[in-house]
Amino acid sequence: ASVFSLVYLVAPTYVLTAVLSLLLQYPTRRAALLYAAPMLLSAALPSSRAPWMAPLLRPMLRYFDYREEFEYTDAELRRDARKGKRYIIAMQPHGVISYVGLCSWIRAPADFRRINTAAAAVVLAFPILKHVMGIFGLTDAGAGNLRRILTRETGVGGSVVLYCGGIAELFKSCREEERLYLSQRRGFIK
Repeated sequence: ASVFSLVYLVAPTYVLTAVLSLLLQYPTRRAALLYAAPMLLSAALPSSRAPWMAPLLRPMLRYFDYREEFEYTDAELRRDARKGKRYIIAMQPHGVISYVGLCSWIRAPADFRRINTAAAAVVLAFPILKHVMGIFGLTDAGAGNLRRILTRETGVGGSVVLYCGGIAELFKSCREEERLYLSQRRGFIK
């Protein structure tokens, strides 16, 4: 889990220093290119989901003492997917990095790892970050993209995970209680 947190902290600083190094050609042009190479490669290459990594990440489930409670069984979701039904699966809590979401993906049956998780477009475009987080099958949270997934994709992959909430829930939180800020929100529940 600390690897994901570290990437969120280090990637922006690295990208900024790599861009500056390229612009200033510091300390030399060759050194700047070598330093910026991971960023340039990451910017040029698409990210891809990596379901094969789930077993390698299983220790996270013990670290976070993770367990799941669902109102719908896996079998019911599969049955409905075969009938063409699609779902927006609402998850909580929202976070800069939702470790609940990561643990859910790790624990999920292999076919459920095809379900896309909606994320901010910047996460999908930012070098390094897009590859580290992309292993979880993230997709753009924009309305048009979600509509496309819900209407065109087949099977369980035609559903999408959406973390309700936003900035208020990220930064106006406290350790004593879970809070949802819905009164000024449009769309999801109202």
